[in-house]
Amino acid sequence: EGKGAEGARGRESGKGNAECGMREALTLKELRKHIKRLVNFAEAGDGEKIREELKRVVPEYGPQITQIDAD
Repeated sequence: EGKGAEGARGRESGKGNAECGMREALTLKELRKHIKRLVNFAEAGDGEKIREELKRVVPEYGPQITQIDAD
């Protein structure tokens, strides 16, 4: 159904996208866009923009950022 091997494994294990930490209904096209942005930010050495982008894609990442920044 266009979900690929990852989607099939997630369904088999009973985990949906939300349980894996990904936004619901994140299409492959959207995921590629986010990855491209993350790579560009990494190449530029812009950690703040990387954190902001990760917050958009992975909702559970937000609380982890404050914990990492506090360390």
